[in-house]
Amino acid sequence: KILPVLRTLASDSSVSVRAAVATQLNPLSAIAGAELAASALFPLYTHFFADESSQVRLNAVSKMDVVCQVMGIEKLSQSILPAIIQLVEDKQWRVREAVIEHLPTLTAHLGEKFFDENLVKICLDLLNDPVHQVRLSAINNLSNLIGRFGIDWCRNRLIVPVLAHLTTNQNYLRRTGLGHVVEVITPLGSEELFNEVSLPALKALATDPVPNVRLSIARALLNVLPGLKSHEGCKGCLQLLSQDSDFDVQYFAQKALSLINV
Repeated sequence: KILPVLRTLASDSSVSVRAAVATQLNPLSAIAGAELAASALFPLYTHFFADESSQVRLNAVSKMDVVCQVMGIEKLSQSILPAIIQLVEDKQWRVREAVIEHLPTLTAHLGEKFFDENLVKICLDLLNDPVHQVRLSAINNLSNLIGRFGIDWCRNRLIVPVLAHLTTNQNYLRRTGLGHVVEVITPLGSEELFNEVSLPALKALATDPVPNVRLSIARALLNVLPGLKSHEGCKGCLQLLSQDSDFDVQYFAQKALSLINV
């Protein structure tokens, strides 16, 4: 009795009706169980993922947590990934941002191999998003992934590829994000991780031709220094930045050096 009504409402001419139905699939999935959710409710999810309204698509992607738990890895790996890829390319930036919030949940259910083969690329793609807020959310979401899976798990799977990607990116706006990434991950990781992975990336961009990139490096070093036991590795980089041709870069580098010399 319920499913035929849902199918009808899923194609209702009113955006408000379709958006409301999209929010109810999650609790229904929990009640229905894996078999019925996969056969009857998941097709409605994919239907909403392709809806012309960004609000409907946003409601659908924001309600995937329970269906991920109910349906299991096999069905998810076959069906959700194409939908997620489509949503990552959505024209509405809020939809793309909503996908970011659910990457930790997807990773938890789909497993390490699936993450390595599919979701790492999505994380890198979101760091290249044309909208600054989406890129910022993608960077901030690193802390959620680290918090869920641990710094050791994320190091080679995510942190190293992200830093390498941003360090060599041709777009200077993307390179400015590297400093923020280091600020996000440093408090969650070890000093060894900072010295072996983060610091070389910062040094690589300390001589970037774009002043805003160098500024982001100087500010990042200033912000992470208080949490480090040893500042010796940062000293040479900061001395170089303290003599930069840009006044703002000089200011933040000299301020950071003052912390080392205290």
